[in-house]
Amino acid sequence: MKNLNFLINQAIKKMNGENYLDYTNKRYFKIYPFTTENISAYINKFNLKNKSLLTVGSSGDQVINAALQGCTDITVCDICPFTKYYFYLKQAGIVSLDYQEFFEFFRYAHYPKSFESNNNAFNIETYQKIKSALKLLNYEAYSFWNELFLSFTGQQIRKELFFWIDEYETFPLKRFNRYLCDENIFNNSKNIIKNIKPKFIIKDIYNFDNNDIYDNIFLSNITQFTNIEHYKHFIDKMILHLNNNGLMLLAYLYCVDESSKYGLDYAPICDIQKTKELFADYISEIYSFPATNDILQKRGFKDSILIYKKEK
Repeated sequence: MKNLNFLINQAIKKMNGENYLDYTNKRYFKIYPFTTENISAYINKFNLKNKSLLTVGSSGDQVINAALQGCTDITVCDICPFTKYYFYLKQAGIVSLDYQEFFEFFRYAHYPKSFESNNNAFNIETYQKIKSALKLLNYEAYSFWNELFLSFTGQQIRKELFFWIDEYETFPLKRFNRYLCDENIFNNSKNIIKNIKPKFIIKDIYNFDNNDIYDNIFLSNITQFTNIEHYKHFIDKMILHLNNNGLMLLAYLYCVDESSKYGLDYAPICDIQKTKELFADYISEIYSFPATNDILQKRGFKDSILIYKKEK
């Protein structure tokens, strides 16, 4: 509880505009409200049923979508400790709310219309519907959110806490996430999602040092924020945590496929031809699919993932 009280105090300081969290990586100390990846487009490439998964991703959507694929052993590694609390809030929201209530509570940017902000996000009335389930799912998360809702309005929490501003509109979010596809799927997913019990490792993934071995590893787009050579050394380390025949999502690339031309303002990993050369020993497959950006998708742009398979 000491760590919980510390984090509550840090969250309160953040929302009061005071100095908080003396970390060098404040930039990464954020919660993504929803995924920015087209998870539904790539998740079938991985054998998740009754398998284990290590994933980054502070939105919790990688966890939820993997569970709907039958994944039974999920570990989340994230530098942001609020990731854990947000996952349980979202889990409780799915269990307790109807489809429209869920969107009304969790959606903020571009809701209900593009370029609008949702004034009902994190409203206290809907939180009252969530809190009983939250208390049962994870008491620590319940204590965290309860303290904040006692001290601040829902609008203050959603605007001033550790949320990235990146949030797609509702239609693409439905496209990215199986559990949000439509109301029937949302309702039929409740029992599965209710029983998700992920493990959380709160640390920088680059300092990952436990001894566990996984069938699948998802590294999202973290390579966009680091040096390529450094990332190759990191991958060498992570391969040791992958089972034989296991798959690793090495990198998620936005609006990049094998035919893309490299722009100087892109991250180095997006120079796909050079990346194929540098990662020749690591890339088993480049899999491309409709881009997350709806406008660019209509113009033929694709996102891609780089996949590594560990051979026996």
